[in-house]
Amino acid sequence: MAQLTSLSLTVIMTNSPILLSIIVIIFFYLVVCNFLYVLILLKVIPTTKTKISSGDCVLLITAHPDDECMFFSPALLDLSQTCEIHVICTTTGDYCKQGAIRKKELLKSCQILGIPKQHVQVFDDSSFPDDPKAIWDAKKLLSKILACIKQIQPNHILTFDAKGVSGHPNHIAVSEVIISSSFFWLESPQIYQLESISLLRKYLGILDLPCSLASGHPMFVLSPLNILKAQ
Repeated sequence: MAQLTSLSLTVIMTNSPILLSIIVIIFFYLVVCNFLYVLILLKVIPTTKTKISSGDCVLLITAHPDDECMFFSPALLDLSQTCEIHVICTTTGDYCKQGAIRKKELLKSCQILGIPKQHVQVFDDSSFPDDPKAIWDAKKLLSKILACIKQIQPNHILTFDAKGVSGHPNHIAVSEVIISSSFFWLESPQIYQLESISLLRKYLGILDLPCSLASGHPMFVLSPLNILKAQ
């Protein structure tokens, strides 16, 4: 039966040059992506084309507990090795009335990512709740964030872009406030916004490497060990 199956497959491929070409192209693409991944891990191909230097202070501003690991773990795991990292989470993630639990999970997550709990601040304010339908008090949030920035004095800020990565209104609200707050800084920290990409690209893994490299944007790539840590 095995010989018959093998023979049948050979006949199909021989009589279908288009199918054979597609298989060859897919195989070649997989080889290229894996080769690029190895070169990136070996630092042969530079990917973190940022102005972030060793010893800098980096502030991550997110909307919910779990944003830090779902969206920013590659950057945090990389930067926490050489930089001082701070995290501001603008809600407790209390949409399902589990804010206290999610806050503890956030602190634990940050610890795994190399960020001490004393560098993590969580806002618990009804003016900007964890609710995709809520309209946040942007002025109040701006005031609180500016106070934190004055205290922390970061060299760089990481946050969402205008589309919020997942399209969540709270993510978008955070991005808008961060951009507006930049007008109040005498010496503006460098702002890095996580690029929103298509759903397909989000789940391609290393198969997206050619697209990401072609974009020319700074990016952080996890090693296999850090992939396990981020999970």
